[in-house]
Amino acid sequence: MKKNKKYGEPMMSIDLHSHILPGIDDGARDMETSLEMLKIAERDGIRHIVATPHFIKGEVENPAQVVLEKCEQLKQEINRENIKVDIYPGSEVYMTPEIPELLKEGRICTLNGSSYVLVELPMTAIPIYAAEVFYRIKLNGFEPILAHPERNREIAGNPNILFNFIQSGVLAQINAASLMGFYGSEVKNAAWTLLKHGMVHFAASDSHTCRGRAPRLSMPRSLVAEKMGEDTAQRLFELNGFAVLNNERIDFQEPSMVKKRKSFSIPILSKLFRKK
Repeated sequence: MKKNKKYGEPMMSIDLHSHILPGIDDGARDMETSLEMLKIAERDGIRHIVATPHFIKGEVENPAQVVLEKCEQLKQEINRENIKVDIYPGSEVYMTPEIPELLKEGRICTLNGSSYVLVELPMTAIPIYAAEVFYRIKLNGFEPILAHPERNREIAGNPNILFNFIQSGVLAQINAASLMGFYGSEVKNAAWTLLKHGMVHFAASDSHTCRGRAPRLSMPRSLVAEKMGEDTAQRLFELNGFAVLNNERIDFQEPSMVKKRKSFSIPILSKLFRKK
């Protein structure tokens, strides 16, 4: 296996999505919580974490410079505590029409300063301007990664929406806990459907705290390896993440559309109520 050129070894897990910076959003409330989350990650086998605090235009704006400063502060504490986890800057950007311009101006922190940017949709709907925003992001030289699409109600109900996004150049990151049913059966089913149809490029923790949404990937990774094969697990949890850190192209399979299931309810009902 090819060794990563700049950041670490390929077989060490990387978490591309976390809210681990202290006191900056709805994630770690203080430095103590951040350090405890890092220790949990270290015990779980995670060696690289990208800090992705929320960036919501007009509400919770964490500009690139602030994220970089917070990361440096956390790194100092990591060294002091001798925690064997590397931290990288990033952000999770809420879908708004202004994203392409904000990226171009350097106000949004991309993933480790690469061309990759993590973008979040609303949970209940897809804005009518989403496809246009993704197009303009790419036009400006950036690579959009859609965060936890399995948690979006429209995509969960119609996975081919994500298929169309991917065909236009959007990548997708699912929350590893979705595969375990943490967010409920509907989200779990959506996550596995997307994965089985080649619509997932990364799995991450989206960690927010020490309990519940903690930075753990080992169990979901084992489950993916068991059901989808070790090669798929490596791509989702390690190799593609390292490609992002090094601003390299990722390796991924061509997605396939989800065939709509035929409904048998009407024929069955007609038979039940048919006069004899």
